[in-house]
Amino acid sequence: MDKANFWTMELGRSSIGNDGSEWILEGLNKSNYRVVTVWSPTKGNFYEACKYLIDLSDIKLTGREKY
Repeated sequence: MDKANFWTMELGRSSIGNDGSEWILEGLNKSNYRVVTVWSPTKGNFYEACKYLIDLSDIKLTGREKY
């Protein structure tokens, strides 16, 4: 989460499309609640943080199913 700059990154929705997916990540710490959305990320620290959380779950997705 630190590498993704989650607590300081833009809140999202700067772009959206007709084909893809909106990735929504919520976070809570001692003093903040934050929601960030990114349209169809494919690389970068936000993508890696979300992918890590998906991998921790029982949800099994192929690369294509993520979008």
